[in-house]
Amino acid sequence: MKKILVIEDEELLRTSLMELLEIEDYEVIGAKDGVVGLQRANDDKPDLIICDIMMPRMNGYEVIKNLKENPNTETIPFIFLTAKADKVDSRFGMDLGADDYLTKPFNKFDLYNSVKSRLEKQSKVNQKYEAKIQTLKANLASTLPHELRTPLNGILASSQFLLQEVDELDKSEIKELLQTIYISGKRLSQLVTNYLLYSEIEIISYDVDACNKLLNQKILSVKELTENVFKNRFEENERELDLRINIVDAQINFSESYYKKICEELADNAYKFSNQDQLVKVTTHLENEIFCIKVANINNLNINITAEDVSAYVQFNRDVFEQQGSGMGLAIVKKLMGIYNGKLNIRNLENNYIEFSVEIPNAFPAELVK
Repeated sequence: MKKILVIEDEELLRTSLMELLEIEDYEVIGAKDGVVGLQRANDDKPDLIICDIMMPRMNGYEVIKNLKENPNTETIPFIFLTAKADKVDSRFGMDLGADDYLTKPFNKFDLYNSVKSRLEKQSKVNQKYEAKIQTLKANLASTLPHELRTPLNGILASSQFLLQEVDELDKSEIKELLQTIYISGKRLSQLVTNYLLYSEIEIISYDVDACNKLLNQKILSVKELTENVFKNRFEENERELDLRINIVDAQINFSESYYKKICEELADNAYKFSNQDQLVKVTTHLENEIFCIKVANINNLNINITAEDVSAYVQFNRDVFEQQGSGMGLAIVKKLMGIYNGKLNIRNLENNYIEFSVEIPNAFPAELVK
């Protein structure tokens, strides 16, 4: 049974509203003013709140403002009840987060329709979130244990062998084991970082204010940042001679840390797909206020991939190919492109080449800001 909180200082109207809603089999609780209503909302966690605007001690605008600032009550559907029919008042209430507006006098059918539509909408939202949570749980259960155990086993096995046989090993053998431990530790660290980062971006994607903050950040010049990320990544993997890079500069509306992450993942993806002595070509261009980064390399995995295949916690054709990584890196790139209204593109080219690219809108020539 859905629970509805009615906040109304006029006792007769409050009682009438509660009776009308109880007839429709809702559980109804009442509050005589905003202060009491706010407390009942926190204590009883109703599925919907109907609230008058003009009340003593705390008016309806103050009530909804407090509710939206509280993580425990911010998502509760909210219907304003007022004698005012002024559109300015209505707009102000909606801007604060109200879902609907009932103007006195109203009939019971207006009330029922408003309540029903708000509850149905919230139910669909809840179902959507629940489905996403269940998918997330299933993906975590199927991939995370394996992804954590693989590098962890490398660390444990190598360190155990080193402890047991250290007196019998020569310097080169000890160095080889330490290298294995370092590589496995680095992989484990990157895996944990990516899982945490993906979760952070997932949360931001549902937060309008957080998204707006990201969209308002600027990188005045991407050239040096882009070149440094790719060069450093390939030097770390002793592939610097395989890199060919040609960067056209631009100014973009983007978080610098997230842009750097995108470049890192595109670089990591390129050397994982290709082998030593195989060229990796990185180019950028700016056209129609869209900045595009393209990374092309030999596809040694010999699998056809599309952007639709990119999903968190899922590797490409994992049942056929067992490559390193959880698939999280490109999923992070794709999720960021969604926040910025950009695109992740994957093209399977001739001669077994594959090209990964991102398109970032709201981009301009860098010299415009000098």
